[in-house]
Amino acid sequence: MRGPFYPPVDLPSDTYDLITGISVMTHLTEAAQQIWLQELRRVLRDDGLVLLSIHGAYATYNAARLGHVTPMVDVLESGLHDRTPDRNLGPKLDIPTYYKATYTSIDYIRSSWSGHFEVVDHFPSTNNLKQDFVLLRPRPA
Repeated sequence: MRGPFYPPVDLPSDTYDLITGISVMTHLTEAAQQIWLQELRRVLRDDGLVLLSIHGAYATYNAARLGHVTPMVDVLESGLHDRTPDRNLGPKLDIPTYYKATYTSIDYIRSSWSGHFEVVDHFPSTNNLKQDFVLLRPRPA
């Protein structure tokens, strides 16, 4: 089943114990992330966990090392860079501007995602040395 670009998804509320998302939030704008975080919170049980990957410090540094300096500047200034189109998959989608190369700091995640989740733990550079994992628990509804 191919899911929609935006929620809702056809899944029951308060059902899942664990949700994983690898290389998803790393390609969504800030606005799309917030919409999906709300949907993840909807389908997750109150005692459930979410494990998501992000482009954290290492990925941001690596982009700058490869000549893409803007993500690092944005992350250092605001904690987020979500303006770079990802040319790998983006042009193949029905909404070509949807898919980005998104970089975030863990401080940004702790703050920006706090309306839905709290960060339980952060595992830097653990997904093939390219992405961080962030373990989240839901805020009470």
